[in-house]
Amino acid sequence: MTPSPGAVVRLARLRQELAIDLTALNARAAELDEFLAAHTTGQAARNVGIVAAVNIHAWYTALETAFERVARLLDESVPSGSAWHSELIAQMSVDVPGVRAALIGADLKLELEDIRRFRHFFRNAYVLEFDFSRIRELAAQVSKAHTITRVSFQQLIVHVGAVLESLE
Repeated sequence: MTPSPGAVVRLARLRQELAIDLTALNARAAELDEFLAAHTTGQAARNVGIVAAVNIHAWYTALETAFERVARLLDESVPSGSAWHSELIAQMSVDVPGVRAALIGADLKLELEDIRRFRHFFRNAYVLEFDFSRIRELAAQVSKAHTITRVSFQQLIVHVGAVLESLE
C-alpha cells in the first residue's frame, strides 16, 4: 500500500515542528535551571523570580503546543471543551499502539497539572503577586518534567523519521 502524499507531508511537518518545539523547551528549561542555581536576594531575587515565572509559563505553553501537534497529526483527535487542557495531558500519557508511545508517564501527569494550573493563573491574573518559594518549587518541577519529556520527544522525532524513511 502506497502512503498518501498528505500523510508523508504531515509526518515530515510534525518531525520538523517537534524539533522546533524541543528547542524552545530546552531554552526555557535552561533558564529555569539558572534560576534554581541563583542565590540572589532583595529586588534582584524578585526580578529573577518574575523571569522564572515567565519561563514556567513559556515552557508549559511550548509543551502543550507540542502535545497538540501530536494529538492532531498522529492521534487525529484533539480534546475540546472546557477541560481540554487536562484531557490533553491524559491523552499524552496513553500509548497508541502502532502509532506512538506515551509521551509522559502517569506519575508526571500530576506535576504537569500543577504547572498547567500555574500557567492558567499567570495567563489570566491581572494582578500578579508571586510566592517566590512556590516559583522555585514549580521551576524544580519543570526541570524534572523537562528531563522526561525531552527524552520522549527525542524518541518520537526518531520514530517519526524512521516511519518516513520506510514510506519513501
